[in-house]
Amino acid sequence: MTKLVPVRDTLQVEDVAQMAEVIWREHYLPILGEAQVRYMLSTLQSEEKMVQDIAHNKADYYIIEAGVSEIGYAAIE
Repeated sequence: MTKLVPVRDTLQVEDVAQMAEVIWREHYLPILGEAQVRYMLSTLQSEEKMVQDIAHNKADYYIIEAGVSEIGYAAIE
């Protein structure tokens, strides 16, 4: 069963940032190149940015779980 788990604490934010690093590099690196992916990760998907987004109600983050495995994440603005 797949479910969305709301991101509520800093450990979850850290997990999402780590997933973002893997996902963005795997998917976007061939399309956008290293410099652009690095920029986007640091400005849009960093731990600090996610914490700010959550604290200021700018975005809700969710970890996508399938069984006991974290398989991705989603952000809703």
